[in-house]
Amino acid sequence: KSNSFTGICVGELNGEGVYTLNTRGKPGAPAGAYKVTISSTGPVSQDNTKPPTKSLINTGYSLVETTNLETTVGDKPGKYDFEVTP
Repeated sequence: KSNSFTGICVGELNGEGVYTLNTRGKPGAPAGAYKVTISSTGPVSQDNTKPPTKSLINTGYSLVETTNLETTVGDKPGKYDFEVTP
């Protein structure tokens, strides 16, 4: 798999488990093959003074070197779901 895009696409999961990827401030991701990283530590405190410290999922998903998640983004908008373990 190859991809000429070298940037990073980022999305934040909401309370319903839905996310939208953004690339350079715009919705979506360029077509191509990607390694996917996911991290989750749960919600921060309402006053943002106490960030959670324990990962809610296996930390192996959070690093490019250890994640086994991959996907290929097509030329049309799509939905990409990933199943992760604690």
